[in-house]
Amino acid sequence: MRIPTKQQIIAWARTNPRLAIGAGAVCAGVLVAALASIGILLFAPKPDLTPFDASPAPVAEEPTGRNWLDGTPDDGEPLRPFAVMIENHGDSRPQSGLSAAKLVFEAPVEGGITRFLAVYAASGTVREIGPVRSARPYYLDWVLELGADYVHVGGSPEAFTKLARLRLHDIDEFAYGTAAFWRSSRRYAPHNTYTSVELLNGVREERAWAATSTAAPWRYVDPQAPEERPTSTPNLVIDFSSPTYRVEWRYQHDDNAWRRFQAGAPHADVDGTPILAANVAVIRTETQVLDAVGRLKLRTVGSGKAWVFRDGRMITGRWKKLAAEERIRFETVDGKEIPFVPGPTWIEVTTADMPTRFGAPL
Repeated sequence: MRIPTKQQIIAWARTNPRLAIGAGAVCAGVLVAALASIGILLFAPKPDLTPFDASPAPVAEEPTGRNWLDGTPDDGEPLRPFAVMIENHGDSRPQSGLSAAKLVFEAPVEGGITRFLAVYAASGTVREIGPVRSARPYYLDWVLELGADYVHVGGSPEAFTKLARLRLHDIDEFAYGTAAFWRSSRRYAPHNTYTSVELLNGVREERAWAATSTAAPWRYVDPQAPEERPTSTPNLVIDFSSPTYRVEWRYQHDDNAWRRFQAGAPHADVDGTPILAANVAVIRTETQVLDAVGRLKLRTVGSGKAWVFRDGRMITGRWKKLAAEERIRFETVDGKEIPFVPGPTWIEVTTADMPTRFGAPL
């Protein structure tokens, strides 16, 4: 069938005017009917097809952001922390403010003693931290990965050489005096130097140092529910040297926390606040004696065996730190990152000659 051209339609309409008018009326009627139908569809009230919800009204959600240092809820900007050298000599106990640290590295120094690198959030309020002691070179690699301001009282020759090369933000009592530290009359020197987050923030502000952190956070996951966690867990025991430096971490099921014991007694701050950790990681590395005093060189870069304790269980894996400025990471034996649960984390730095056990030797 051939479709008529425009000229043929016009010629037909001129010779048959009545039929043309009738055809137009029919077309107009069809158009009006169509438009009327569309109008009904557009403007007619629509039925409510939303299903009935009998659940309670929603409650406010918790913050989705996490504090980059410990994984707790925090929507604020990431701030550079303060990393403070705190001693663990018998005459320095009990310490102050150690329970408020977000992250702690415990590592051996000369004489079989351990020393803490305690990391504090700049936004916190910790009124007394100490006793503060001297710098050692290998702790600087952990300071560097955090982009922290390093707080200490003097240091070894190797530490000062490394500090000069790294150009870290360095808060030394011998340089800042009472602007950042005070000497307590409760103890005798050198176990009586203290600081506070308020004083350290004052130094940062006076020096116009940047406050925002660019350090890479660890991965965090929500803790397991109480019924999923074990009710009976062995103690984690580390013999750093003498019984004075024997450390135990005992799991508390109801709190989902590991409580620290030292020299056979609960470890607490001077005000009685217990030392608790949500996560404990044990890493295995090597040391080398540097001088006649017994100062050590400790390997911080590379990889080695690691055990992560979380939710009342042990995860066997490896630690990895590819460069001094990179975060130390923890991986399973098949290379997957081990996440932590929110809260304080302690990293215990050990060597093969420091017996460590969790029920059985590690």
